[in-house]
Amino acid sequence: MSAVGTLTAVVLAVVLAYAGVSKWRTPIGTESSFASLGLPVPHVLARVVPVAELGAGVVLVAAPRIGGILALAMLGSFTVVLALRLSQGVTVGCACFGRADAPPLSPVELFRNAVLLALAATALAAPVPVMPTFEAVVLVSAGLVVGGVVVALAQLRRDIGAVFATDLPGEMA
Repeated sequence: MSAVGTLTAVVLAVVLAYAGVSKWRTPIGTESSFASLGLPVPHVLARVVPVAELGAGVVLVAAPRIGGILALAMLGSFTVVLALRLSQGVTVGCACFGRADAPPLSPVELFRNAVLLALAATALAAPVPVMPTFEAVVLVSAGLVVGGVVVALAQLRRDIGAVFATDLPGEMA
């Protein structure tokens, strides 16, 4: 199980590094997004959150169990904020990956965070990094595919209003 934990820790570290660098490169957009979400001191969070994400990514690779705990705390906090804002009808984009033109907040972000939280929880299985086995690669890859399909279906529902539609755009009735 340590091999699976190590591999999920590395995958999550890459995601957090990407998110952190994206936010760091667009501090004004990040601050604006945080302000739109009603977060306190958005100008401070716009600098602290990217550093925390990058730091958690480093710790995930060096000490997967500790990094998993950090990632669970961070992602859990982010998810609670997003869920609260979504329940309040806030529709601004979350700019979770530094995009100022992010689509409006929707359940897609919650599904995505659920997949990331699952990766963080799985990282707890690795007290120290180990070389991933072939079986671990297959298992983690299958999990990522399933998670990706769930997120893609939620995104499809958000974008076109249905997951399985029988009427195709432009189809004559």
